[in-house]
Amino acid sequence: MRDRLKEIWERQKKFDDIVFKNAGVTREGTTLHRKIALVAEVGEMFNENPDFKCWKKHKNTEVTDALKEEFVDVLHFLISLGIDIFKDESEMFEWYCRKNNKNLERQKTGY
Repeated sequence: MRDRLKEIWERQKKFDDIVFKNAGVTREGTTLHRKIALVAEVGEMFNENPDFKCWKKHKNTEVTDALKEEFVDVLHFLISLGIDIFKDESEMFEWYCRKNNKNLERQKTGY
């Protein structure tokens, strides 16, 4: 089976290339816009989250397709920005594991 993270990385790179070409922009010239879009997508994801609006009396507690779709939109922008930061998906994974281990140690020491 193919490495799923590698597949996501490659798909995002191809998608970004298409978007940048169609819009007549560059990866470097869109960094700020993609950061802002990430924040906007997180807001949209929150709006689809049944637990977000604690003041509502009638809550749908089921995970909806809309929530899943917004989560993936967030992931699109995170990976797109990750492509700017890391040389490849393997380096990103190494940093993830490093930070995850650090966070686990913090939990053990009452952080």
